[in-house]
Amino acid sequence: MSLIQRGFLSYDRTHAPDYVKNGNFTLNRDSLQARNLVGWWPFMPMTGLGLLLDFSGNKFHGTPQSSITIANWQLTAQGLWAVDFEGASGDSIDIDTRFPPLLAGRSATLMAVVNADTGLNNGAIVGWGASGDNAACTMELNDNERIGFLFETDTSVEAGETDDGAIVTIGEDTHIAVVFDRETTNTARRFVNGLNTGTNTDISAQTGQVSTSNNIEIGKFPGPDIQYNGRARDVRIYHGAFSGREMFEFWQYPWDLYLETGRAPRGFVAAVSFTSTNLALNHSGASDIGGAIGAELTDDALNNIWDDVSSGDADAGDTEFRCCYVKNTHATLSVLNVKVEVATDPAESNWEIALGAAGKNGTETAVANEDTAPATPTFGTTALELGTLAAGDFFPIWIKRIVTAGAGAATPDTGKLRILGDDPN
Repeated sequence: MSLIQRGFLSYDRTHAPDYVKNGNFTLNRDSLQARNLVGWWPFMPMTGLGLLLDFSGNKFHGTPQSSITIANWQLTAQGLWAVDFEGASGDSIDIDTRFPPLLAGRSATLMAVVNADTGLNNGAIVGWGASGDNAACTMELNDNERIGFLFETDTSVEAGETDDGAIVTIGEDTHIAVVFDRETTNTARRFVNGLNTGTNTDISAQTGQVSTSNNIEIGKFPGPDIQYNGRARDVRIYHGAFSGREMFEFWQYPWDLYLETGRAPRGFVAAVSFTSTNLALNHSGASDIGGAIGAELTDDALNNIWDDVSSGDADAGDTEFRCCYVKNTHATLSVLNVKVEVATDPAESNWEIALGAAGKNGTETAVANEDTAPATPTFGTTALELGTLAAGDFFPIWIKRIVTAGAGAATPDTGKLRILGDDPN
């Protein structure tokens, strides 16, 4: 079956359309390349925090780890964004979700465009699970630039790599893929720029399932720290195995999955005003979805709480949740009658607020992802009463952002929280 749409045949594989370069795209659900798509990370740097967005519609967004910052997002010669992995310990992007695409008997396909640096040593591009946990599934680049993989289930382990020497040229964009076919051929097949390397590995002994207890990792092996050294973009994970012809079309027609929207993503700013100089608003956890109190939030900065709203989400509508902490920063004095209210709604969304279930000085339980509502809080537009916060006290609050379908895009949008409190005389 062909994986391309009519009208996309004229696309030059080596020259991306302007709307792809500019980020004016969403998932082309009519493309057969969207069939059985589980995760798709084009590596657009769509937030000031460097959050890696999943465009598959499943919202498996990623958080940069270790030394990866927004500076690691780099433009390629084609004008496309890629992330530069340095091969350092822990240098990766963590997809904070439990991910079960390889249950017993299920096939899967992993693919990415890589531009490798020298000094490769078992650099994992994408995978999940953990070695020794009967868990792992990963696609790698090994010494001498060979494609490798590890496939481990609760029955046995199979590892392999191409046997025909260096097949990935250092410093050049290369489309690589591993097809784990567990339903027809029982092989792991490797592809470079759409062509089978000719080295297929028997995986018929792997009859069990891959563990679902570990997160997806991009840029490192999901067990021990074995990091990839180089750039990567357009990472995709699919259910199912594809034919040789289909794999060639993934390489030949990469833009078929990108649907032009004509609108750039909308950035969001959270501004905060205080009536007491002793109050602050702090982040929570790693992604502001609950967890321990973090650093003080930077006021009036792009994406200081919210990530961008993609054109697709603006068209369809989108609801997300964030957790922050209101804190009394004074060393000795209390702040009385502390309240939180929405002072100004953004032009293209509405905000609602709720008290955290953990209460004063408690650690709010993190939710699974930004799209998951916390279990206990009741959201609304009424001001939240936090009472008295003694020196060093803090209180968790939740903010709900509702973007209505058909919202505008491109221009950064600002909403404001007002935090009130009385300093003692």
